[in-house]
Amino acid sequence: MKKTGCQNRRRRKEQSYRMKVFAYHVLGLMTRLVFFLSRLVPERAFVYCSRRGAALYMASSSRYRRRIAKNLKVAFGPSYPAEKVKGFTREMGNHLGISVAEMFFSATHRRKDLLNRIRIQGREHLEKALALGKGIIAVSGHIGNFTLISMKMGEEGYPMIMLVKESKYEAVARVLRMLQERQGGRFIYMRPWKDALRNIIASLRRNEIVCLLADENKRRSGVEVDFFGQPAATALGPAVISLRTGSPVVPVFIVRQADGTHTIFIEPSLEYQVTGDRREDERTLTAAYTKVIERYVRAYPEQWSWINNRWRRKGDGSADQV
Repeated sequence: MKKTGCQNRRRRKEQSYRMKVFAYHVLGLMTRLVFFLSRLVPERAFVYCSRRGAALYMASSSRYRRRIAKNLKVAFGPSYPAEKVKGFTREMGNHLGISVAEMFFSATHRRKDLLNRIRIQGREHLEKALALGKGIIAVSGHIGNFTLISMKMGEEGYPMIMLVKESKYEAVARVLRMLQERQGGRFIYMRPWKDALRNIIASLRRNEIVCLLADENKRRSGVEVDFFGQPAATALGPAVISLRTGSPVVPVFIVRQADGTHTIFIEPSLEYQVTGDRREDERTLTAAYTKVIERYVRAYPEQWSWINNRWRRKGDGSADQV
């Protein structure tokens, strides 16, 4: 009986996986269709449809709505009003819809116009860090339309390359790679990690800028540091690589302005005291860039991805699964 039960569970798991593969295959085809339409449909109409689609997506996912509400209460206190959560979720959906439309535009003939709507503030901090000749680790987060950072910096002549995580579903991964190639940015793909790390180190040795997103939950491989007054498992990668290579860590963020333009903010290199205790130094540097990320999330909360289970901790089975 036990053997039969295990076989049935295995069969159901395999069937579920096949259904997911099929669903993501359809999603990949739909994404290609939307990309084709993004070149033909007038910009306003396409943005409107993208915003409506994002609103529908947010409204249809009770799991994500619960997670957003939970995260907002963790960050801003348990008294955060429910009616405010509803309006906030609408604003998030609006930003998501516009960002998706811009992602498609960035791979079409509309790319140039989009680039002209992005300005850079704080170039002097980048120039100062590049003058050291050790490359730069640009720490950023899922705030604003972060998919545009590498494209704009490359257009301005800065040797920036971004580390990205690919979908494990091949159909979606292929179409996203196609968009990234047409966008014109430079990317390092996270899998396999050994190859990614080798490419990161090589880029830094060429005095290039490697952009790492460091605002997601990393309860298995990260370290807990303060984020909105609560312990949050945070990516150690930028700190580990910086301490190994001597490359300065420069916070870089892009945010959408009220007039529809974007600003890339480049902060000064993070300063910290190296003690020689590797683990303590990694924690100190991780806490430093997490504090800068928090400052930008507080300033532009509706432009950050509150869908991530940011405060989930090891052994916490109460939180939603992504």
